[in-house]
Amino acid sequence: MTNLMRTYPREDYRVGLHKASYKGVIKVGDTIVTTTWNNDYNEVRMGVIKSISIATDDHDVAGENDTSCDTQSYDTRLEYQGSITYGNDYWCYFNQVLRKENDNDKSSNES
Repeated sequence: MTNLMRTYPREDYRVGLHKASYKGVIKVGDTIVTTTWNNDYNEVRMGVIKSISIATDDHDVAGENDTSCDTQSYDTRLEYQGSITYGNDYWCYFNQVLRKENDNDKSSNES
């Protein structure tokens, strides 16, 4: 596997996949389980994906700028910056997704 050159710091917890991060394709309508990665405790949340936003600017880790693009599906293994809205007005970074519920893709979290 090739190491990717990043313009943002790798120690930024908001970007790049973590060991526990889901590695695979997510789609609008999928039910996901996420973590808050709070310093004091890790709250786990679940909900249906409402939107997926990909950042197109180095300094927009959540994909909130006017230059970001919305998509119906995204492969988290690409490690782009961005965010997901889901459930009851929750949002998270891509690397906060722990798993998809009822995921039949057995290879998704093996890498």
